[in-house]
Parts: sequence; structure tokens; C-alpha cells
Amino acid sequence: MEAMQSQSVDVVKRMKEITLVMQTLEQVLEAQGVTSADVEDMLEELQERVESIDMANDLHSIGGLVPLLGYLKNSHAGIRAKAAEVITTIVQNNPRSQQLVMEANGFEALLSNFASDPDITVPTKALGALSSLILHNKPGIAAFRLANGYAAL
Repeated sequence: MEAMQSQSVDVVKRMKEITLVMQTLEQVLEAQGVTSADVEDMLEELQERVESIDMANDLHSIGGLVPLLGYLKNSHAGIRAKAAEVITTIVQNNPRSQQLVMEANGFEALLSNFASDPDITVPTKALGALSSLILHNKPGIAAFRLANGYAAL
């Protein structure tokens, strides 16, 4: 039993650690030797952790949703794209997380990345997140229509 416990990872604890990194300024991370590739790897891990709807909803509870949405404005395209992928996982078929992302102004950042990001990958990932965000989400659909999201298609 102890052997199994020592090898298991406390998912919420690890998500809190990732949240702390996401809350740290980019310049501070760089000064500590953390590269954009390291952050992308961390976001990949976070994506695996939030595949469970309960863990996806817990991300907001532990303070990780807002910093994740902040990564949509990161100076590194790979981080912006990976953040959109994680958001796709969080909001996919998850009304509670859809609501939380809408309330945290995630829709606007995703639409901006979709419509005007200069990188080729970021708009594709942002579109995936937007489609998952507005699927079966009346406020999301209304926001998409109001923002004339169809024109960006």
C-alpha cells in the first residue's frame, strides 16, 4: 500500500504547483532558467490533469484558470497555442467550466487570438477552444454572434 501511495501523484497538489508557476511573471521565470519549452511542457501536463471534468472545474477553485487565460496573451506563440489547447480540454462538454471561462473574459482573448494572431498555429487552437466553449452554451453563442465571430471564419 505504501509503495503505491509513494508512486501516486496528488493531482490537486500538482495542479497547485503548476498554478504557482503560471502566476509567476515571465521575466522571473526566464531569470530562473525556465524556458518557453518548459512552460509548454508544464501546460501539456496540466492538460492531462484536467481531462477529468472534476479536475477541470477544480482548476478555477485553486486559482489556476485566470493565469491560464493570461497565457493566451503570452509573447511566445507556442505558449499561446498550448494554453488554448488546455482551455479546449477544460470547457469541452463542461457547462460549469464554460461558464467560468466566459465570466473570466476568456471568450474575448480566444476570439482575439483566433481573429488576429500572427502565428499560424495559434488561431487554429483558439478556434478549437472557441468551438468547445460555445457548444451547447447559449451565452457563448450569443457572445460569438455579438462579436461577429462569423466574420473571422
